Amino acid sequence: LHGYFGTLSTNDFSTSKGGFEHIQQEIVSKCDDVDFYVHCWQPNCEEQVNNLYFPKRSIFEQQKDFAKVCKENGIHQNYIDEHFPRKKTMYKNATAERILSFYYSRCESIRLALEEEYDFIITTRFDVSTRGGSEVRYIKFSPELESDFLYTTNWNQKNVGYGDMWFYGSNKIMLKYSDIY
Repeated sequence: LHGYFGTLSTNDFSTSKGGFEHIQQEIVSKCDDVDFYVHCWQPNCEEQVNNLYFPKRSIFEQQKDFAKVCKENGIHQNYIDEHFPRKKTMYKNATAERILSFYYSRCESIRLALEEEYDFIITTRFDVSTRGGSEVRYIKFSPELESDFLYTTNWNQKNVGYGDMWFYGSNKIMLKYSDIY
């Protein structure tokens, strides 16, 4: 699990509660044993997260400054957005800084899990099932599938990217995926 446990501006944790219930239904109920690994940008939520998920390993830290990372690596939003009216689209919040933050957190949680051997490693957000369209928001997990593939949603918007709410695969597959950041 990765990212923000609650909405920063409102301290609303209802989306994370919905995510927890969905994970229980779609993953935990289908498996004999499930371990949780967490990277969370909200150290003040550590107790809440631990009381729900009892993570095997976790990292709770303050949000890193990805504007600085962008600057240090020559990543310029205005270059990315050239001829793209981002502010008028559903991608208005999908800035380079936020994308880097998302992938950093996701990859940190995967790396924690890679220290063990599992049939599947599943990565998702705390608010899975509560955001996005129906084709991306719900985890479609089947432990009977072959694990040496990367599984994700079949989103009908592949022309603008893949649905990034959840992925799963073997340790070998998720090790490759974790190299994104």
